[in-house]
Amino acid sequence: MVVVILGVLSAVVVFAVRGAGDKGELVAQNTDLQTVRTAEEAFCAQNGRYGTMDELVNGPTGKLLSEKSTMTDVAPVPGGACTGAGDESKSGFITGFARPNNSNATSLAKLRLAASKDMGRPTPFAWTRPPGYLLNSLMFDPLVWRDATGQPFPWLAQSWTNPDPLTWEFTLRSGVKWHDDQPLTAEDVAFTFNYIKPGQPGNATLCFCKISFPALASVTADPADPLRVVFKLNKAINTFMQDIAQGMVIIPKHVWNGVADPVNKTDASAYIGTGPYKMTTPADLSAYPVTTGVSAYDANTSYFLGTPYVRRLEYVAAADALTAVKNGAIDAGAPSFDESVSDTALASVSSLPKVQSPGGWNRVVHFNMAQGFPYNNVKFRQALAYTIDRNDLVTRILSGRGKAGSTGALAPSHPSLAPGLPEYARDVQKAKDLLDSLGIVDTNNDGKRECPTATPCKVVAGTPTAGVVTESKTPDNFIPNIHTNPNGSTATTDAIKTYLDDVGLLSAIVPDATPPASDARMTRANYAIGIVGWGNNQYDPDLLRSRLSDPWTSILANRSWRTVYGWNGTASSPTTTPGFATKAQEFIALADQQQVEPNKSVRKQKVLRMQQLVAEDVPQISLYVPDLLIYYRQGGFSAWYATPGGTPASPPSYYNKHVYVTGKQFGLPAGMT
Repeated sequence: MVVVILGVLSAVVVFAVRGAGDKGELVAQNTDLQTVRTAEEAFCAQNGRYGTMDELVNGPTGKLLSEKSTMTDVAPVPGGACTGAGDESKSGFITGFARPNNSNATSLAKLRLAASKDMGRPTPFAWTRPPGYLLNSLMFDPLVWRDATGQPFPWLAQSWTNPDPLTWEFTLRSGVKWHDDQPLTAEDVAFTFNYIKPGQPGNATLCFCKISFPALASVTADPADPLRVVFKLNKAINTFMQDIAQGMVIIPKHVWNGVADPVNKTDASAYIGTGPYKMTTPADLSAYPVTTGVSAYDANTSYFLGTPYVRRLEYVAAADALTAVKNGAIDAGAPSFDESVSDTALASVSSLPKVQSPGGWNRVVHFNMAQGFPYNNVKFRQALAYTIDRNDLVTRILSGRGKAGSTGALAPSHPSLAPGLPEYARDVQKAKDLLDSLGIVDTNNDGKRECPTATPCKVVAGTPTAGVVTESKTPDNFIPNIHTNPNGSTATTDAIKTYLDDVGLLSAIVPDATPPASDARMTRANYAIGIVGWGNNQYDPDLLRSRLSDPWTSILANRSWRTVYGWNGTASSPTTTPGFATKAQEFIALADQQQVEPNKSVRKQKVLRMQQLVAEDVPQISLYVPDLLIYYRQGGFSAWYATPGGTPASPPSYYNKHVYVTGKQFGLPAGMT
């Protein structure tokens, strides 16, 4: 019998047993782990896919384990196949703890974590950025959730069916109550989605579900069954479960009905959800400290899955998460995505256990091509791509812990990553030649390039919230303004400036005063070149549509996002580059097609072509993608995992409420259903 060797998707963490007690226990755990893995390989060889623990014990081809392991969990990753054929690149399985936190304890008194500053108020309509969403998710639940497998599994909904391509029917768990003891019903679900429709008050939410919300036709509660809700779609999208079923937390109708300004609702009722935790600090919830994020959450003892394993979560002030873990001020911490973490800093916590996996956040250069010359010319954008040394950034900024971004915009670890894309390896001479060909030359040998008199270059001035102000530059020195978010380290922007100086573009890095100001500038298109960070490029490849397709970006915020990330390739954004509009229109067409393509192989080919178009036309440059890291106290809580694809369409961070509720990497422990 040929045993098929395990091929695990690079974005999925394979969990060895961690945090064991004495050596005898550790040996037993490792032996058990290897036994389970061997059984999986045998199952794969016999069945052409990996199996569940139940199938290893009582599978279609006989017993491969005599009984369920009490130490090791196992689950196939999406698809569960092990042949690697067709679109089954997500083959493999993961292993994890069979009991919470790999211990015999039934609960953990508390976890202390670093507070996130300036992430908004964690109500359903006032959070900002993924950390704000994750805090909100402690108190509010969606229909389904994700664990370490990356697959949706029952949460508020106990089951669902998809009787036809345009219909999804969900049956809610019975007995679920809001924090004020009112029962959850299908009316609440229908109200939630109708409340956030365009033109309704809740449309102000930053909900990830907006990615696919235009595909939603209606959501109705079954009048004959208080627990049944029906979703009707305008088109059969591939991302319904991720974007809509998991993407939107459900809110209580009896609280939000009639609220005209949900963003500014701050009283205690704004925090009433069905979630596993209730915020208890500050005592006056309307005084939530947005600027510090310092807060605490106690377990909901009436939670429908049972009292959460972690009884209390405390978010404390910690200027440096690594130092705070080392000093015992917090129980676990991850380096910020935005900052340069030195080898010295990491060496200082080298004795601590850690989990590391490929990341999904990336630092990105975006071009606003609607500003005109030279940003709307592909040769200029390619020149900057050749100027920037992305591999050097990985070394300089990440100390090697990460990868250079893909020129096609997906994460380097993404299973749908296109092969053979243009790399744009640093080539100063090629960059200079491209700039020369545009007439952006140094005519007086002063080290500064000037723009052609006949086609003056543009720079962007003005305040972040004011209208776009463009100024024609004289042929005397072209200094492009590069706007950036001031969060974290300036090491990346300093490096970018050095690269551009090397080719005679003496750029001006313009950091906005605060992240809100930077957001305002980008969302109002008041920039020509912007350095930003966003974190879902390990998500479903539909993110290419949501980030770069003009029709989608025009939907958000009354079209104000249109030139933030969009390709800007429509008639309203004229360009002098031959073939530009053709490529943009091809990309837009493919973006719409892949969203509804039911055949996985056909869809993947469309996604591959979309990446090729991005790489060729360079509407953006993904600089680097840091690995995910989390360090935790020796002997402390150790069930951490990175959620493949994120929770939901956010960076695949370790802070997934499932792990607080269960103490496990996937599934539910005994006693939770």
